[in-house]
Amino acid sequence: MLRGEESNVLQVAGIPPGLFPDVEYDVLKVQFVPGDSVLFFTDGLTDARNVHDCDFDVQGLKEVCYRHSGKSRVELLGHIFGAIDEFSSNCQQWDDMTAAVFHHLPIE
Repeated sequence: MLRGEESNVLQVAGIPPGLFPDVEYDVLKVQFVPGDSVLFFTDGLTDARNVHDCDFDVQGLKEVCYRHSGKSRVELLGHIFGAIDEFSSNCQQWDDMTAAVFHHLPIE
C-alpha cells in the first residue's frame, strides 16, 4: 500500500485465486483514503536474481516505490520494471513478472 512517501507491505499468501473452486481465503480489510495506491505483484518481481545470486526482494521494491512516490502509477510501474531489469541484467529469469497499481482518486 502506497500512501504519500510511505509504503507498507500487506502480505497475503496462499493458493492463487481461480485455481480451485472451493478454496476459502483469509480476508484482509484496509481503510483507503483518496490518494492511496495499492501495488499488486507476483513473486517474480521480488524473486528476480542478479549476478551475485541475490533477490531483488521486497525491500528493493519498497525502495523503488519510495524513490518514485510522486510519479503517476504508469510511471511507477515503468520505474519498477526498469529497476528490476537493471538489477538482474545478464541473468536469466525463471518466473513471470506481473504487477498492477490501483489508485484511489478523490471524489470531486
